[in-house]
Amino acid sequence: MRRPTGGLAILHTDELTYSMSLPIQHPIAEGDVMTSYRRIAGAIIAMLRLMGVSDASADAVAKEAKAKSPVCFEAPSDYEVIGGGKKLVGSAQWRRVDGVLQHGSLPLTGDIARVCHYLSGAPEPELVRAHAGTLSEVLGRTVGWDEAARAWQEAFAQTLNIAFNMAGMSDAELRCADELRATRYGNAAWTRRR
Repeated sequence: MRRPTGGLAILHTDELTYSMSLPIQHPIAEGDVMTSYRRIAGAIIAMLRLMGVSDASADAVAKEAKAKSPVCFEAPSDYEVIGGGKKLVGSAQWRRVDGVLQHGSLPLTGDIARVCHYLSGAPEPELVRAHAGTLSEVLGRTVGWDEAARAWQEAFAQTLNIAFNMAGMSDAELRCADELRATRYGNAAWTRRR
């Protein structure tokens, strides 16, 4: 599946996935890509610390340490979040004149290297496992989606001063989702084009 943010391959399973869409003038989006990316990373770090990952951090990465394969979790990019000595969250940001989209993935359980079995040119699974982990692995206990989502919401509310309003999808959003499923994501011609 293609993402507007680009990025490397992720097998989306057993994870907490997040997405933020903001107008360009929003305080969270202020500054350049790296400034807002670091701001959001700060909220992710706060979430992981709430969960018990005391050494969670996000820093610039030396060029030679960056991933050289198609696997997102092989190595961190600049300001991606690590904890327990392993990459824990993969994120990407896309900016346009009027808006910002940032999304990412926090693997909760399972084998972080499963994606290697589905890609050509992927590194050996052991290499991915040496550099990346799941939240359950780093904490040494099983972490479920509900627990992680509650901590995520609390950390983002406190760190980024967000007031959450829980609601279902509107009729217009449901119609748009149906249209996108039919014309893009469920359409093999669109999905497989290069």
